[in-house]
Amino acid sequence: MTAIELYARLAFATGVVLAPGWLLARALGVRSISATLGWALTLVFAALALTFAVRSTLELTILVLAIAALGVGAIGLLRDTLHREIGVYKGVATGPFQLLRSRPVDSMLKPMMYRSDNFFAEQSLLMVGYKLTGSFSNDSTIQWLLSNDLKDMPQRPGWVDGSGLSRYNLFSPNDLVWLLDRMKKEQPWSRITGILATGGTGTLGREYQADSGRIYAKTGSLSGVGALSGYLLTKSGKTLIFSVMMNNNRRPTAPIRHRVHEFLKELMDRY
Repeated sequence: MTAIELYARLAFATGVVLAPGWLLARALGVRSISATLGWALTLVFAALALTFAVRSTLELTILVLAIAALGVGAIGLLRDTLHREIGVYKGVATGPFQLLRSRPVDSMLKPMMYRSDNFFAEQSLLMVGYKLTGSFSNDSTIQWLLSNDLKDMPQRPGWVDGSGLSRYNLFSPNDLVWLLDRMKKEQPWSRITGILATGGTGTLGREYQADSGRIYAKTGSLSGVGALSGYLLTKSGKTLIFSVMMNNNRRPTAPIRHRVHEFLKELMDRY
């Protein structure tokens, strides 16, 4: 290795160490050499501590520093987007303040149910878990719910995630009928019908086009598995709660879904 190569490597290493600290100090509005060194050493210490904790190599240290640099770079991008300085406020904040509220939760639940958005479902369980238990843990959240809000389910389910993609999720039709019945008793009907898809919309868009306003339900499917649960509005004005599950299916699902539709239509017409 020549002297030039050695100096080049030293310069690169110095840049790797100082760059995250410089970006963070700049993002916080503290643009001084001491702030750069202070934040750089803090980030290096944190990255090395993580590396030693998991018994990894310096590659992990460099990766952590790179992620930190990207993160603080995002802060700078936010500042440029908002055209406002973002920094650390020292002292007691005084008004005036503006209260900002998020969009109503149903604005997330409706697209989640209409298009079977597994990502929304998974994140929803995590957020509920943080609210209930203070941690983003599916296991602790599920155990809390099964021991409290859902303790009266007729058959204790096997439940491992929020998306429903795991084959270790084991729910019975009885459990889903119990849940739907509780929803109907505790929530306004207008809210339920505003969240669940009806005929001609969402995942009921093809098979149930002629049943708009007569069925409000949620589909579920995995390889070899199909399910449909929800509410039926019959000709006589009754509201029926149903849950149909098909397991261990090795044939095409379209004919089976069509047969389920015929069964439900018979219920709507008969009752």
